[in-house]
Amino acid sequence: MTLRYVLKSLNRRKMRTILMLLALIVGVGALVALSATVDTYERFYLGTVSNTAGDFDLVITKSDIEPDLLIDEQIIPSLAALDPAIERVVPRIQGLADIDVVQSEPAEPADGVSQSGEFLLLPTNQTPGEVVHGSAEFIALNPDVDDLGHFEVISGTLNFSPGYAVVLQETADTFDLQPGDTFDLSYALPVPRQEGVESAADVSTRRARTTLTVSGVALQRGVTGLENNNGVLVDLIYAQVWLGLPARAERVVLAFDESIYGNNDPQASAFQARSIAEKVRNVLGDSYSYELPRATVLSDTAEAFIFFQALVSIYGILSLSVVGLLVRTMVMTNVREQTRDLALFRILGAPRRYLFSIVAVEVATLGVIGISVGALGGQALTNSVIAPLIAEQAGVPIGDIPLVSANALILSILTAAVVLAVSAYQPARRAAGTKIMYAINPG
Repeated sequence: MTLRYVLKSLNRRKMRTILMLLALIVGVGALVALSATVDTYERFYLGTVSNTAGDFDLVITKSDIEPDLLIDEQIIPSLAALDPAIERVVPRIQGLADIDVVQSEPAEPADGVSQSGEFLLLPTNQTPGEVVHGSAEFIALNPDVDDLGHFEVISGTLNFSPGYAVVLQETADTFDLQPGDTFDLSYALPVPRQEGVESAADVSTRRARTTLTVSGVALQRGVTGLENNNGVLVDLIYAQVWLGLPARAERVVLAFDESIYGNNDPQASAFQARSIAEKVRNVLGDSYSYELPRATVLSDTAEAFIFFQALVSIYGILSLSVVGLLVRTMVMTNVREQTRDLALFRILGAPRRYLFSIVAVEVATLGVIGISVGALGGQALTNSVIAPLIAEQAGVPIGDIPLVSANALILSILTAAVVLAVSAYQPARRAAGTKIMYAINPG
């Protein structure tokens, strides 16, 4: 009976009902979108840090004053079993390498114009047959076990077979390399220094040289630990054979369980990463150097992240507060207009709690419809507008942007329900306090 009366009352006041529903839909939709933006940014933030610092958490190298700067791969199993949060332990060789490329003759006529009418230009200051010398980051990894980060292939394939290399785009552009081209790469292993003495820049070191074929040109995100796309990547086992370093690496890279970064406080997340690194340090000792790229970036940018999080949350609360005030005003107006009806209910013997329930059911009915539609609208807005916008601004594929999570959706719905209940409480109490005499004189 109560629900039937409420529905008839809402039907009699169609325009006011529509306005309240629109206010709820817009308010809840905005809250869902803002909450989802915060939640999406929290989860995407780690991906942003990974693109900057690498998709790994701990880099172990030998201290540069140690006589042997190479790491035996036998320590990897013990490190992997050290803590459940350690998900991946992989060896790598990484450093600066020299590159020599012989510029080939153009395949088209020498007048510089192809049969299709396109001009054929070599890179600036490069002539056919000239040896172009330069340097690039050299990374040797085992693609069978080392899948940290992501590649986006521009041309060719990700072929890490012996004698082949994947060249990152900036390096390929610098040396005008395409899949199928060959180039010479020379790499010198790091040289230890004496304690208390700076490493000399002109130390003569033996450089190992090899010829590689470009298998593909690609972009990297989180693979090398560098923001740019300058580098040459080869198979680790091939590099170990070529350099004469069987089962040895220049560094060991560890990736932790990303759930440790689920905390809304970046400082707390960084502390968890450091505590795991401390366990590793206790096992290996001080003869190694330890870097925490992701934790370091999180600590350095914690204040900006927390400020953004607080700012978006405040906007969400303010928007829903305005909606709450609007709903309260409209419900209070409804109660005043229904004073005579409520007084007649009192004459017929209805208790005060029944009058209270009439207003409560009316607001609940509007809330169920408005919050449901608003939540769906906010979710659609986030997935179709906000997420693609973040992807475009960050320069990452849309697939890397997480969609609205259940936690963000539930939090928004609960917040809206609480605001709605608070907004309806005072009008419901006013309705419950309706006196019988108002049936004769509603004013």
